[in-house]
Amino acid sequence: QVTPVGDGEQGFVWEFSVRAGFEPFDADCQAMVEAKYSIYLATGLASPAKIPSGNKVIVVDFVTMTQHIEGSSRVRQVRRRGVSAK
Repeated sequence: QVTPVGDGEQGFVWEFSVRAGFEPFDADCQAMVEAKYSIYLATGLASPAKIPSGNKVIVVDFVTMTQHIEGSSRVRQVRRRGVSAK
């Protein structure tokens, strides 16, 4: 079972590529990205996940591990990084 980051257990953080490396998705959408990824792993459905974040919708493609803002053509790499409690 995947546990949320920050509860003292192993967890995961989703990040997207930026010029200087990677930055985490906003905290308000981390759990939703992880939940959609779990569904993708369990079902094999490859349709992109739409994740609301503020006034935007982030479209995450787990097959290509990329994302873009709905309505934008700028595509960024995404990654799922394991993190441990301190």
